[in-house]
Amino acid sequence: MCTQQADRSRTFARSTHPNDGVTLWTPDFVRLIAASAAYGFSFSCFILLPKHLVTELQASPADLGMVSGAFGVAAVLSAFAVGSWIDRCRRRDLLAAAAALNVATGVLFVFADTVGPYLLALRFVQGGSFALAFSAAPTLAATLAPSRHLGKAVGIAGASMLATNAVATAVGEAMDGALGWDALCVLSALAAAVSLYLVRGVDEARPGSGAAVVGGFLSVARRPEARRAATVVVLSGTGFGSLFTFLGPYALELGRADISGFFACYAFVATAVRLGFGGLGDRFGHGRTAVAALTLYAGVVASVIDFDPRRMEITGALLGLAHGVFHPTMIARLMSRALPSERGRLMAVFAGAFNSGCWIGALGLGIIADAAGYRSAFAVAAAAVCLGLAVLVADEHSRTAEHLDRKLSMAVRP
Repeated sequence: MCTQQADRSRTFARSTHPNDGVTLWTPDFVRLIAASAAYGFSFSCFILLPKHLVTELQASPADLGMVSGAFGVAAVLSAFAVGSWIDRCRRRDLLAAAAALNVATGVLFVFADTVGPYLLALRFVQGGSFALAFSAAPTLAATLAPSRHLGKAVGIAGASMLATNAVATAVGEAMDGALGWDALCVLSALAAAVSLYLVRGVDEARPGSGAAVVGGFLSVARRPEARRAATVVVLSGTGFGSLFTFLGPYALELGRADISGFFACYAFVATAVRLGFGGLGDRFGHGRTAVAALTLYAGVVASVIDFDPRRMEITGALLGLAHGVFHPTMIARLMSRALPSERGRLMAVFAGAFNSGCWIGALGLGIIADAAGYRSAFAVAAAAVCLGLAVLVADEHSRTAEHLDRKLSMAVRP
């Protein structure tokens, strides 16, 4: 087993990226980023869904958890299918499929007027769409970019979706108030159609045949480094899911009428961090950077246990800072020891883990919030993120020790 791992590492060390020496901002990369931004806008229109459910459909915290849980379950289940396809199919085709699904659900959401099976089914489809886009966009960015800019390319791909959180929530809250929820659903469908048009024009070489991809999704997911990374991401995703699902309704309960400022500040800071400091992990080490970011992450989630709704924007900005550094750094950390042909499956592992955490943070904590209040739910979420931080620190110590042992063995070798 060790010999196989060493052979795989040597093969990766010898491999070169097809775009080495080429500028990052090629026409295809720019087109991908524009398509990702359009998809992100379409997806972000539904960030305001919990507010709509509470104010218009009188949904309870348990209802919110169930609706968000349907999205999360689909995203988790889809990760297995995406993991099987992504290293064998064109990533642009997967992103195009995700956009097409959002076109359909945006239109069909116009007819969802109760919290019931119809609405849950649409949210389930949106979860599958998100799983496709979440894995395909950064993996395609890594394919199109020079290898020395791997972390930066992944960060920019994520930032292109994040940036639209701010625009879509601000526009959406205004549109919902002026024209109604149905208009926002149609706008989501139109944005997805733009994404579909743009991504179809990306010139991506077809991956090798299935025989060229060694092992399946589970063979990659079972690796110790993938399992440890997935554990950290699940636990951090629980915190993220709790804030995105319940902080808005909690602020409404505490007397605040507008909640888009939280999402706008989160998106603005997270985007700025990814664009300006997307290479922090490349420069200072992915492990150390991820530990620092997750420490801040835990503090942000813990701070909302005793929440003042006047701090909505500050909380969003701090979450954006933590998530904007942590997310791309963990992706790059996971991919840095993998062959280029494995990156898609590893991205699917990451996406499945993150969506699992968001699902737990929505469905499980929704039950807690319904029974014991939002503060109790946020306390559990903060504990989960702290546990993830402990796992990450232990894993980083293990990696450091392994690296030192390898250097020592090479130094004493005759």
